[in-house]
Amino acid sequence: PEGPETLAADKRHQNVPDNLEPIPPLVGTRKPTGWRPGQQIAKKRESPAQVARWRGWSEVLFTGSYGQLLKTAESHLNNMVAGSSANPMWKPYFADPRTFGGVDAGEPLTEQDLKKIAACWYPVHAMGYNFLKSNGETATVIADRIRGLAKGYQKRGFKCDEVIVVTHSMGGLLARALIHPKYGNLLNDPAVKVLGIYHNVMPTMGAAASYKRIRFGFLGKH
Repeated sequence: PEGPETLAADKRHQNVPDNLEPIPPLVGTRKPTGWRPGQQIAKKRESPAQVARWRGWSEVLFTGSYGQLLKTAESHLNNMVAGSSANPMWKPYFADPRTFGGVDAGEPLTEQDLKKIAACWYPVHAMGYNFLKSNGETATVIADRIRGLAKGYQKRGFKCDEVIVVTHSMGGLLARALIHPKYGNLLNDPAVKVLGIYHNVMPTMGAAASYKRIRFGFLGKH
């Protein structure tokens, strides 16, 4: 994350297709850091695919649900307000969470809630990992990458010392190790603060039994 957006990202992985459409305002449309109106742009702007590759979007299965999630999150999080009102794309999410299966999810999101947090950028990054390795070992690697991510944005002139972690399945277990003092140790890190962790289908209950059945079948006694 501390490296250049273009050449280094292209060499690492090209899972994101070259024809990726821009996602305003941050992916493929933003002017170089320090640019002022009327100033000629000397630096060639990165393509949307190059920015996405630098963000790690090729480290997960981009063709499919992960790619759609990354693009949707990037669009929604950085276009919360249009003019003085909430962006119309957000209006379906102002409903009571219980209407679409939420349990004890708290009060419904409001337009005022959205406006309170709309003044920041929320660039969406993805960080793949080797799921065959120990979560404790991987957490150390990912924690260092998150620290490097914050440093990279700071070098580019942005204030960045906070992250929100979004996980899927086994990634939820990894996120627990991410903040554990014996592994990633991000809980009270002086350089970067984890504002929150959002889990999707984390295998906290029944996972061990499921894995055993995959290996031995329902009648296995080993």
